Order: sequence, then C-alpha cells, then structure tokens
Amino acid sequence: MRKTTYAYNSIILGFFIGFWVLVSSKSTVLGIAAGLAVAVIGFFIIRMFENAADRVSSKAAEKVEEAWQRRKERKAIENGSYVKPATTQMPMKQTTQFPSSTSEQNTKRCPTCGAVLKREAKFCPACGSAADE
Repeated sequence: MRKTTYAYNSIILGFFIGFWVLVSSKSTVLGIAAGLAVAVIGFFIIRMFENAADRVSSKAAEKVEEAWQRRKERKAIENGSYVKPATTQMPMKQTTQFPSSTSEQNTKRCPTCGAVLKREAKFCPACGSAADE
C-alpha cells in the first residue's frame, strides 16, 4: 500500500488557480471559492486514482506470486523433489472428563471422536461409529 500521496499537490494547484481567478475577475470571494474548490475536489480525485492504482497493483502482485508458486511447484515435480504442503487443519484436542452428577453418569463418550452419548446409544450421532463399550 502507498505511504505517500500526491493529493496535497492539489492544494498548491488550487492556490494558483484561485490567484489567477482573483487577478482576472478582481473578485476576492470568487478567487477564494475557486481556489478552495479546486483544492478539495482535486484532492479527492487524486486520492481516488491512487487508491484504484493501489488495488490494481496489489492484484497484479498476487497474480505474479501465484504464478511464481505454480512454476516453483512444477519445477519441483519435474525434479522429483516435490513435497506436498502440510494441512492447515488443527487436530481436535480430546479431553477426559469425569462424571460429576447423576445425569452425567447416564452418558458415555464415543471412542472415536469423544462426543457425549446416551448410555443406551449404539452409534455415535456425530461420527457414525459404533458406540459399543
């Protein structure tokens, strides 16, 4: 993203145009109004173009990076040194909980996924595996 902006140059341009209108029309109010209008409108127009250019250049940089990664993977496959990227899915942490009340004593846990089951359940509703003890 851009750190500098050229939009502030519109203030200088507004000053010169306001001065030109002041001299040519001999009206101070008209010169000030023209200078302020050019400065403010110019500022927003320049920022709009800068933001659009930033978005376009960011998209182009992403596309170049993707193409570079695809080329790198293709070369690695050709060389036989390709290693499949690791999955980003985090493993589920399974905790052991002991029943603390009589309602929890009427339940059991699935041996596959750890879901809470009714004592008389034959299959786990979460993963579908057999809930036999």
